[in-house]
Amino acid sequence: MTYKYCLVRRAIYENDPTSKLKKRRSLKDMKRLFKLPFWIMMFLVICSLISIALILLFKFNTMLVSIPYFVIALVSFVFEIPREDKIYHMEERNKEIRIKECEYEEYINNVREILTELGVNTPNKIEKLKEECEEILIKRNNRFSNINNRIIDMLIGVPLGALIASTIYADTKTQNEGVVLILSIGLILFIIIQIAKVWQYYTDANFKDRYLLDVLNELSYYSDE
Repeated sequence: MTYKYCLVRRAIYENDPTSKLKKRRSLKDMKRLFKLPFWIMMFLVICSLISIALILLFKFNTMLVSIPYFVIALVSFVFEIPREDKIYHMEERNKEIRIKECEYEEYINNVREILTELGVNTPNKIEKLKEECEEILIKRNNRFSNINNRIIDMLIGVPLGALIASTIYADTKTQNEGVVLILSIGLILFIIIQIAKVWQYYTDANFKDRYLLDVLNELSYYSDE
């Protein structure tokens, strides 16, 4: 990891140029944007969620949970089918899109200003920065993938196969206990590795690398035309 890369990663993350783009719609915005069909679907989803909570809370027949789950899945599917003019008030929707386009342009300009101030002011330098970012993320993923594969192969896959074989051929109880012990150790190590992976993601600030890569990918679509 170069010093230049560290400086750029820090500047991009601290300035958070995507903050406006990630802004959520307020309830007021939603009232202005959506037509009645959307609110009917949302009402069905909310009722379904309440139904699931009541069924689980009061221990009704658990099979009843499948009904609200089906309603939620159906609403999610149906919501994706209609054209926007069936769901949105298009005048308000077009205004929202124009605002997003302006925010996007502002975002791109902000990123370019940050990079220029740090001397990353040519396509080649931006590409080199992107390559270094990708290399860091790939190395991290490969490191944990190799460890996971070894644990799965040696301490989970092999013992599991032996356990199945011993069950089929009615092998001794002592052997089964040994296999189960090895399998348990493998599962515990696998869980520890997953926790370590998440821990290192934050301690090594890989979330900043991921954020930087997303920003640089957006620059790849930008044109000065």
